[in-house]
Amino acid sequence: MKDLVRLLIYGGSAAGAIFLLTVLAKSHVLSGDAMVGFAIFLVIVLPIIVVVRLARREHDNASSGQ
Repeated sequence: MKDLVRLLIYGGSAAGAIFLLTVLAKSHVLSGDAMVGFAIFLVIVLPIIVVVRLARREHDNASSGQ
């Protein structure tokens, strides 16, 4: 069940990021270079940070539970 919840969170986050990038691209609020940087942050950097934090939390919970 925990994996299903994570899948829904990751899927919803991905859909939200796509929606945000689409809205920003259509409104021409950011320049092209800024859009590329923002997209790299949303698609690559932010998921890595989230996964590392979740892994550390699970590791800490597993080590304290023994």
